Amino acid sequence: MWIKQQTLNHVPQQLLSRLKPNLIGLLAALTLGLSLSGCVTTPNPVKQAADKLVGQHVNKAIDIFGSPTYRVPASKLGGSAMWENSIVSQHVVQQFVQTGSEYAGQRVVGQTGGQGVVGAIYENQYRPTGYYQNAVQERAQYLCNITALTGPGDIITNIMVIGCKQTKDGL
Repeated sequence: MWIKQQTLNHVPQQLLSRLKPNLIGLLAALTLGLSLSGCVTTPNPVKQAADKLVGQHVNKAIDIFGSPTYRVPASKLGGSAMWENSIVSQHVVQQFVQTGSEYAGQRVVGQTGGQGVVGAIYENQYRPTGYYQNAVQERAQYLCNITALTGPGDIITNIMVIGCKQTKDGL
């Protein structure tokens, strides 16, 4: 009986010693997987903007991301638009450039009075003159691969953003 009990106690220790390296590897892989999934699921502005395009015409994506690198027009089976290594970085706005000013009239800013006579104090008014031009506002730059799949009528059914990382000046 004593020999049989000693043999049974020895078997779990052998099994544990064999499983220990595998268990450590499994825990390391699980930890790495969880940390990587945290990085992958962190949203970036390009992915968020792309997700809002599902259900819209592909021209909306072209307005935002520029001309696609590859374009397959819509057919009965659908089409696609792909942007390879696109730098999504700038936003165009109208900016007023003042070149001078012009006389716009006068306004009363006060009164003087004395001995029954009231006089007004006037101030000349001027308005700026100039023109509007397109100005580029810089944004964070992202180097991305974007694929938009479209259905009939060039309506985006799915959009994927892959390898999107923030860059400095597109490098």
